Amino acid sequence: MVPDLQKFTTTDLRLSFLAVDSTGQHQTGPATAWQNRISLKSRFFQQGSQRMCELLAAPPVPIFYTTDGSTPSSASGVYADSFPVPEGTICVLAIAEKDGIHSEVLRDDVLRDIQPVAIDPTKPTTWRRSHSFDTTKESYEFLAKLEKSAAKILGPRVMVGSSPWAEFNTDSSMSLDRATLEKILHPLREIVGAGEVSLSCDGLAFLSGQDLLDWASDQKTELKEHEVSQVVTRNEHED
Repeated sequence: MVPDLQKFTTTDLRLSFLAVDSTGQHQTGPATAWQNRISLKSRFFQQGSQRMCELLAAPPVPIFYTTDGSTPSSASGVYADSFPVPEGTICVLAIAEKDGIHSEVLRDDVLRDIQPVAIDPTKPTTWRRSHSFDTTKESYEFLAKLEKSAAKILGPRVMVGSSPWAEFNTDSSMSLDRATLEKILHPLREIVGAGEVSLSCDGLAFLSGQDLLDWASDQKTELKEHEVSQVVTRNEHED
């Protein structure tokens, strides 16, 4: 099958192209060499009580990194998976390289004022961070994640369609689970007909702190102290 050159994609780092006139009216010229570029991204996230770092190269090639401030090279640590950020680390430096082609050196500073949030894994936990999804696919994928974590949405707002459209809003203190939201969405979609489902909320409510920790680890996100609250018991008040 002849590839669509208008939408040609590849993960190779080097290619050569040769244009041939199938009619034979023009001579075949020299091959043209092409070299890909490597991009590198990073992010920190919380896993239990540890701060983790994830590195991602596109296209996927070997990544080398350091946490001591030294310049990364093929002699540095080879990235295999997310790793705990050592205590005292100022920055993570990384470079991706293959076949003599390398990315720019990536530097991601480890902010000292962001530390893993201490969470009691046994207590009900509220996470006040807004979430927003603009497509039906994204909205329903988010609802599926809610069910997996037994979480509820705080202050959900859903809209179906653009013109015409139908909307459902709640107070930010109201929490609804996936089943209830889908019961609400079903008649809205019947009324409007075709149209994207968008979903937003003010936060999530978890049955336990461990559920939130698992969510943060799965979604690779960093929790912030001011966003997280847990139920305070009578004994803690007395202490």
